[in-house]
Order: sequence, then C-alpha cells, then structure tokens
Amino acid sequence: MKLKNNVISMDYFKANMETIENLKDKNLLNSILSLAKFQTGNLLVDDSNISRIDAISPHTVFAFNTALIKDIASSYENLESSLKTVYQSEYKDLLEDKIVFLDKEIEIVANEGNIKIYDKELKKDLEMPFKDLLIEGTEIPKNSIYMTEKYLSDKGFEFNFAKDDYGIGGIELSYKNKIYFDKSRLEYRLKNKETREIIAKFLGENLYEIRANKIVYGTEKDTQSIDLSPRLHFIDTAYKELTGVDKYKYNIVNKQLQKFIYGYLTDDDTYLHSASGRRKRYSTNEEYNRDIKNGRKNFDDFKENFEIFINKMEYQIKLNKTKQEVLDSIIEDYSDKEFFSRVVVFIYDENREDITKLGDLEKTIKFLSNEIKSFYENMANFMQDQERYKILKYNFRAVSFSGIFFPRRFIYKGL
Repeated sequence: MKLKNNVISMDYFKANMETIENLKDKNLLNSILSLAKFQTGNLLVDDSNISRIDAISPHTVFAFNTALIKDIASSYENLESSLKTVYQSEYKDLLEDKIVFLDKEIEIVANEGNIKIYDKELKKDLEMPFKDLLIEGTEIPKNSIYMTEKYLSDKGFEFNFAKDDYGIGGIELSYKNKIYFDKSRLEYRLKNKETREIIAKFLGENLYEIRANKIVYGTEKDTQSIDLSPRLHFIDTAYKELTGVDKYKYNIVNKQLQKFIYGYLTDDDTYLHSASGRRKRYSTNEEYNRDIKNGRKNFDDFKENFEIFINKMEYQIKLNKTKQEVLDSIIEDYSDKEFFSRVVVFIYDENREDITKLGDLEKTIKFLSNEIKSFYENMANFMQDQERYKILKYNFRAVSFSGIFFPRRFIYKGL
C-alpha cells in the first residue's frame, strides 16, 4: 500500500517497547498495537471474522466475502477507538503532531471530555456550505433534514444520496451489508448546482432511513448528524486496496455471485428465502434461473453428444452407406430443437458448398467432425477466458435458447 500513514512515532514506540508490552491496561496496550499495525500498512486492523475461515467448502464459499465486509467496517471502529484511547492516556506523546491517515490529515479535538476525530479536508469542504445550519460546536442540523436541504439549495448546493453510479439499490445493499458498521449511516454527496461538481462526499447519521425498500426522511432528529470523521475515506480506500473495486460494486457483485455459485453448486434454480417454524419459502434464483440451468446442461451434454455423433458416423461407414444417404440421415436424426442438433444442422447449412465439393464419405465426416469440435473448443475457451461470472451466466442462458446467432459467434470467432 503506497498511501501514507503517519499516526504514531515509531521511534517512540520502539524506544518504549518493553514498557508498552508490560502495560497492565490491556485496552491501552491493544489500542497502541492496533495503531502500530495500521502504521505499517495493514488496513485490516480487525480481521477477527476472516481469521475464523480456515477452509473453503460449499458451505463457506460466500463466507470470506461477507467476513471481509464486516472486518473493514470494524477495523475503522477499532482505529478510531484506539486513537481516542491513546490520546487520553499517558502515552499521548506517542501520537504524531501531524497525524496522516491514508494520505488525509486528521484532527483530534477534545471538548469537555468528548473527543472528536475529524478529516480536516472534509471539515473544511463542508464548513462554508453548512455554516449556520448546524448546532454550534456539533455536527447536528438545527432543523429537519428537509429544511437543511432547502437552505443548502438556496445557497447553490445540491445535497442528496450518493446514488449516481448504482442507484438507490446500491445504497440499500451497502446498508444491509453493514458497510458503515450500523444501520443509521448512509452516504451523501454535496454538489455545486450550477457546475454539477462534487464538492464533498460524506456520511450522514439518521438523516434518512430505509424502510421496506423505501428511503424516507429520518425521524430521530436528536440523533441526526453529519459525519466529519475519516470513516468514509477509510472504507472507500480499504475496499479498493483489498478487492480492487469500489464498495458498491463489490457488494452488488458479491450478492449476485453468491446466488450464482449457490445455484451452480446445487444445480437448483431456487433457494430458501425464509423459514419460520415448519413453513419454508423458496424463491426463484434470478442469477441461476431455469434458462441458465438448462443452458448449463446443454453445454455439459455437448461433449457426450459429440461422441455419440462420431460413433454414428463410423457405423455408417462400416455399413457402406453412400455420402448422400449419410447426409440425409444427419438432417433427419438432428432435426429436433436440442442445442447440439441445432449446431450440427447449422454447421451443415453453413458449409453445404464445401461438403458437396468433398469427395468420399470419410472426408465429409472428418470435415463435419472437425467443425463441430472446433465450435465446442471455441465456446469452452470463450467461457473460461471470462473474468466475470456474468459472462458464464449469460452464455449458459444463450445456450439454453440457442438461436442461430449463438453458434455463429463461436464458429467464426467473432467474439
């Protein structure tokens, strides 16, 4: 990780290592060790969930991804708590004068025993837009969030959900997966209404609530607040560093992937949605529905059907059948709507002129066999080369419908 961390003085830490290790206050000891771990580039200060997974099996195939979501969220909570603990202890001097947290400068403010951790850049960006809109000395809006939105609009700002890329569904998904550790926080964006430029991204607590697939204004006015901590920056950075994608994409794909892999492992197009007592409710698995299931079967059966085709052709040769008799039998035997049959008929139709020019029966059968084999190999290679499970899912679905366009793509490699 190339991002800069400058939280504790490592010289101070090393010079007092023995004393620190013998601290009777285990909470303080753990806090210091957490900050030291983070300082050396470990984003997962708390890896308690993923460390429980010691093997991957059909029962734990989704567990690691879910555990990682929880550990990213709890790692931030651990870091913030550790900062506050050390700041209030006799080891306050362990903290750097200028604390840098993943390239962001952090400010620690103590007010009447209450300690706040601020992202200095975020605080500065929101200071002017939210001036006179918050209760003095707090991040709590003076008025309802509806009125706060109106005041911001009058100032030339647009304040809304961070739903530009993934829609409200992405917000709901992240919310239910506890990206922000609890169910009260959602992500917002403040934009310049005229230029549409994003001024700041931040978290709000209890400003809105998600209820039964609806997002409504929050009702707990006394607990509503704007989060000026580095929480959002940490979580965004952790997802990108640890997974290679942003948090919404990771959670959305993770949810879809869970359903697809579950269907793939069980070969079942339904899943248990809920269970209460003796009542069990099953739902259709949209990531592994009947079409995809049938398409997978067609694909898996292709090799077996090809071997049957070869045996049939060899038997025709032994019977001393004429070339035309064999070609007629192919049209008759493979006239059904099964995927393999469609491929055979399609290859025959596409290469009719070449087949006519070929001399004896053996050359004709060899030509057809090679074309069918080439189709299968191209299709298999195409599927294996895809990085995203969705391509595999959609290919299975395409095999299920098996329109003429589908075989053509693989024969002529126009992928």
